Amino acid sequence: LYATGNYPLDIVSAFSDLERNRRLDGLFATAAERNIRLCLPLGLMTWGWDRIIVEDPEVRGLDAAGNPHPYAMCGAKEKSWAYIEKLVDTMFARHDFGGVHLESADLGYCACPECAGQYGAVGYNARLNARAADYIKAQHPDVLVYTCPISWIPFSLDKATGRQQTFSAVDLPYVLELSEHIDVFMDQGHHGCSLPW
Repeated sequence: LYATGNYPLDIVSAFSDLERNRRLDGLFATAAERNIRLCLPLGLMTWGWDRIIVEDPEVRGLDAAGNPHPYAMCGAKEKSWAYIEKLVDTMFARHDFGGVHLESADLGYCACPECAGQYGAVGYNARLNARAADYIKAQHPDVLVYTCPISWIPFSLDKATGRQQTFSAVDLPYVLELSEHIDVFMDQGHHGCSLPW
């Protein structure tokens, strides 16, 4: 219910809608009465940052062809991380979330030479998620952090097997390293799982 595709530069003013806040306060109060904690959905460098990358082009990522990415911030820019951290801090200051759902590639990802251009799609996205998880866990150690690897690899079927493509042998060390930083890896392949086992 906090999801937005257009966070403003200051982040905080995105949450000034009194009616939305009234409804959310009621939702969180009802959940707390039932001993339920809600999860924060977080587009990690992509999904939610459209307005910021227009108004602060310094953080805009690049696509695989080297063109400005329409939806992704560059994960190699500390200024991009400042926006991510401000959003996390703002959200947790407002409500007691029980978990954070991280998606770093739902609308693509930065492929500049310092991001996916250096680490590959899986390596780069795993690094983003590990860093975000470490930031969240440092402040909220009891919060579950989970990663959804949507769009880290193509959804298309492998021509040889007819099955969902899976992470390669090159990709797996990145995923295993990520597992040291998060609580849950939500492998929701649309035609099967991304993990090969």
